[in-house]
Amino acid sequence: MTDFLPNQYRLVDQRSNDVQSGPDDVRAVVERAMASSAAGRPASAEELGELLRDAERRHYRIVDEMALPTDPTASSIENRPLREEVPDRYGGSPLAVRRKDGNLPLELTSFVGRRHELARAKRLLSTSRLVTMTGVGGVGKTRLALRAADATRRAFGDGVWLIELGEFANPALLVDRVAAEFGLQERSVRPPLELLTEYLVHRQMLMVLDNYEHLIEAVAEMTQTLLRTCPALRIIATSREPLGIGGEVVMRVPPLAIPDQSGPATRRGMSNSDAITLFAERAHAAVPEFELTDENAAAIAQICERLDGLPLPIELAAARLRAMSPTQILNRLTDRYALLTGGNRGVPTRQQTMRLSVDWSYELCTPHEQQIWARLSVFVGGFELDAAEGVCGSSLGQAELLDTIASLVDKSILIREEPGSVVRFRMLEILREYGREKLRESGERVAQRRRHRDWYKQLVMQAEADWISDRQLEWIT
Repeated sequence: MTDFLPNQYRLVDQRSNDVQSGPDDVRAVVERAMASSAAGRPASAEELGELLRDAERRHYRIVDEMALPTDPTASSIENRPLREEVPDRYGGSPLAVRRKDGNLPLELTSFVGRRHELARAKRLLSTSRLVTMTGVGGVGKTRLALRAADATRRAFGDGVWLIELGEFANPALLVDRVAAEFGLQERSVRPPLELLTEYLVHRQMLMVLDNYEHLIEAVAEMTQTLLRTCPALRIIATSREPLGIGGEVVMRVPPLAIPDQSGPATRRGMSNSDAITLFAERAHAAVPEFELTDENAAAIAQICERLDGLPLPIELAAARLRAMSPTQILNRLTDRYALLTGGNRGVPTRQQTMRLSVDWSYELCTPHEQQIWARLSVFVGGFELDAAEGVCGSSLGQAELLDTIASLVDKSILIREEPGSVVRFRMLEILREYGREKLRESGERVAQRRRHRDWYKQLVMQAEADWISDRQLEWIT
């Protein structure tokens, strides 16, 4: 009987003293198939398939209980299967079965817009092994990454795997967290990263590392090791800050397009805006009777503009239609953080209100970065580096201020623009309002506004003095 069993079942048979035997254990299932054939009643294809499924289920249950490798002749990691939980038809606990296509979740809401960003993500992924999507909290990095991963699923024979890290807080257990997603529960004195690398080294796989900004050092170390040793592995990462390792390609995810309001706002004119489309679809989910009309189009366009085209606050604002009209929502946006609450219970805590989302970004900044964020909130529209040095650099050296501004760009607090020969920076209005609040709390608000006034007074006086000079064209520009 033992010789008939495959290797993995033979091992279970040899060590089955630790497992209670019964009519439905692995040996009994195989014996039933043999007895049926010996009696001249070969099992039908359907019956044989059911027997084999039963055998596999019981095998994995016993293997998990005894922590055995799937194939004793192979490496303890190499042939361990990718598994998913499925209900036990006998009413027991879920059982593990082989799965190779990955673990991407199904979308519960519509995916709006992002056609150009999606095409760019797929193009970058075809040429780079690490693509990091960065952007301010609530801009839709995760949705875009999951859609790009799903669109390229066929290129990866061993599946597309999502590793959610937003609610995971212990960097020392990061590798264990990733290994557990693949069903690796190895009891070994070997380092977890070595075991994970051994498992992935020959697999053609796409991994999505989602929301790692609070674990950046640990994720950078793990990612660099995996990419150096696993040639067929590709990674999409999402964060408010890039990893900063070799081979990384950074893709900044912008807000949704806001409609041009230079002309009259009409339903037809607004329908081409991704921000308006998102608001309308989420509004219809909250209030099924809702429709985008010529009467409410102007208010909705202004709401999307005031919310910087960010998907998260737009969705939170649309949910308020259960109790308010678009015009009422617009009028209450003077206090965005009080209005934009009540997010979906199924999303991470930091995405359930706009304040929690921005709090998360603020807490990830160093004290110097928090201070400069608050001070830069006095600028409206944008500023250049010399203006930041004149208005905000009183307590910092020039080099330190430059490094801080560069870090705020990396962390998606500042947006870098290059309209001409000089780089300019700006801050989304939601982040600027948060910075003004922190500036008031620090007691620096009046002093900072005076510095802002004095700087631009000096700028205007210099422009006046140089107007009739060889610098006139420069000042006109």
